[in-house]
Amino acid sequence: MAWAKRHPLVVLFALTYLFLWGVMLPQLAALYGLMPNIVNLPVDLLFGAFGPLLAALITVALAEGRAGIRDLVRQALRWRVGLPWYAVALLGPAAYMLAGGGLEALVRGQAPAIPASSMPLTEVATTFIRLLLLGMVLNTEEFAWRGVALPRLQTRYGALVGTLILAVVEGVVHLPLFWAPGSFFQQVGFGWWFAWDIALAILMTWVYNSTGRSVLLTTLLHASGNAWSGLLAPPGLRPYAFMVIILWLVTLLVVLVYGPRGLASRTETVETRG
Repeated sequence: MAWAKRHPLVVLFALTYLFLWGVMLPQLAALYGLMPNIVNLPVDLLFGAFGPLLAALITVALAEGRAGIRDLVRQALRWRVGLPWYAVALLGPAAYMLAGGGLEALVRGQAPAIPASSMPLTEVATTFIRLLLLGMVLNTEEFAWRGVALPRLQTRYGALVGTLILAVVEGVVHLPLFWAPGSFFQQVGFGWWFAWDIALAILMTWVYNSTGRSVLLTTLLHASGNAWSGLLAPPGLRPYAFMVIILWLVTLLVVLVYGPRGLASRTETVETRG
């Protein structure tokens, strides 16, 4: 416990990788016929879906005890952040995806076909809500990355540098997915996906800091991005590349306006932990 208190990030990253890769690597090996699939649904849910949350809880329990767990719960329940931030979390991903499609249409002279264009509006709304709720429940990465890792990294290195470090750790954990045959990750490639990952991590820090460390809002942003991608993101590398370009333009604007040290709309809302 004394060692864990001195090195909480090492504990967090090791546990998160252990849980997530412990699910992804056997599944990947099974896809290539190297072994039978030994990952059943309960194991997938416990260590795949809830692995980052489990890693976060173990880390703060070892490093800070009940106080750390209470702080993590407060971050997850911090909902009084102002309506504009809910708009950013819910509609921001849709905006940059549509803008990316618009940029592609401007360059190519032809608008890309988006999945939602052939769906009734009510179906688009219900599909988005369903995917959003599933993402909020089954993707617990924000507890580990923003709830535990980011406050410590930005306290030591500042918001931007700390975020870049976290983006590398967060990005590398997805590496096994690039070997999954026919996956979205294979289609877009590691370079463009990692560029997207870095830009999104910076925007996540901006939302997290500006909302007084709300893991609820970053989880909402993460889930809405995944939900909108199935509705508004055209297949293929070129449309994805245009969306990444738009996302980076927004990210650079945020860094210029709010500054690399704090990345917050109001510095007084940023709470940090050592």
